[in-house]
Amino acid sequence: MKNKGNNQRIIIAIMGVIIVALLVVIMILIKPDSAGNGDSTQTETETNQVPGSESEVDSESETDTQTGNTQESESESVLDSETESETEVESESQTESESESESESQPQSNNNNTQTGNGSFDGYATDVMNWGTGGDRNELNQPYDCLKYTEKYKDLGGYFVMPIQEKIIYLTFDEGYENGYTPAILDTLKEKNVKAVFFCTNQFFRDNEDLVWRIINEGHVLASHSKSHPADGMPSLGIQGQIDDMMWLHNHVLDKYNYEMTLFRYPSGKFSEQSLAVMKSMGYNSIFWSFAHYDYDVNNQPDPATSLQKFVDKMHPGAIYLVHAVSSTNTEILGDFIDQARAAGYEFGLIEN
Repeated sequence: MKNKGNNQRIIIAIMGVIIVALLVVIMILIKPDSAGNGDSTQTETETNQVPGSESEVDSESETDTQTGNTQESESESVLDSETESETEVESESQTESESESESESQPQSNNNNTQTGNGSFDGYATDVMNWGTGGDRNELNQPYDCLKYTEKYKDLGGYFVMPIQEKIIYLTFDEGYENGYTPAILDTLKEKNVKAVFFCTNQFFRDNEDLVWRIINEGHVLASHSKSHPADGMPSLGIQGQIDDMMWLHNHVLDKYNYEMTLFRYPSGKFSEQSLAVMKSMGYNSIFWSFAHYDYDVNNQPDPATSLQKFVDKMHPGAIYLVHAVSSTNTEILGDFIDQARAAGYEFGLIEN
C-alpha cells in the first residue's frame, strides 16, 4: 500500500512536470506568435496611423486647398470687383474721353487734333471692298446687302441704306467737278422743296465758290468726297494718307465757308473696315448708296425715260440715291422722279450727322 501511494505521488509529480513542461512549451510557442501579433498589430496601428497622418495631411491639404480655393475665389471676387470698378471708371473715363474726342474730332482750322497713331486701327480688317448694292431684295424692295452691311458697319459710321421702314428717300449728289448742271438741279430741288446732300471734291470746292454758297444757303448739306478722289480708292492712301487727305479738305472748307462737314462718300465705293474706322475717328459717317445707275459718263448718257423708270422701280424705304450731278439725264428727270415718288406715297428726307 505504501509503494502504491509512492507510485501515485511519483505519477502525479511526473504529470505535474509534464504539464509544466507542456505549459513552458506552449508559452514558448505562444510568445513569438503573440509578439508577432503584437508587432502586426503595432504595424497595423502604425500603418493605420500613416494613412491617418496622410489623412490628416490630406485633410489639412483639403482644408488648405479649400481655404486656398476660398481665398482664390475671394481674391477673384475682389479682382472681379476691382475690375468691375476699374471697368466702370474706365467706362466713365471712356465716356469722358469720347466726349472730349467728339469735340476734338471736329478739327479746328489748321489744327488736326483727330490724327491718331496707326496702332489705333490695327484690329480692323484691311481687305478692300468695292461696293455694289446687289440684286436680291426684301418685301419692302430694300436690297438685302445694303441692310446687311449697314447692320455690320453702322457702329463705324457706315450706312448703305437708312435702316427705316418709312417711305422716305434720301437724295445725294456726287460733285467731282462741275459740268454745268448743278444750277438746274438746285432750281428743281428748290421748286420741289427737297433737300439733298452734295458730296464734293476739292476741285468742285475750288472752282465753284458761288455754287457752294448756294448749296449752303438753300439748306442742303455739304459733304466730303475726298480732296483727291484717288482712282484706287481711299484705302490705297494708307492710314495717315487718308487722314491727311480728309483733314486738308475739312479744314479748307471750315476756313473758307465756316462749314464743318461730317459726312463722307468713298470715291468709287472702295473701302475697308479699317478705313471706316479711320473716317469715324475723324468724326465722319460714311454714306454709301442703295440705288445708283450708269450716269457718270458724260459722253454716253442713258436714255431719260428708261432712267426715270429705273428710279421709280427701285424705290424703297430708307433709299439712298446716288446721283451724279454731271449727268444731263439726271438733271432732266429729277423733277418728274420727285413727283412720281410722292404720288407713290414717298417723301424726301435729308441725311445729317
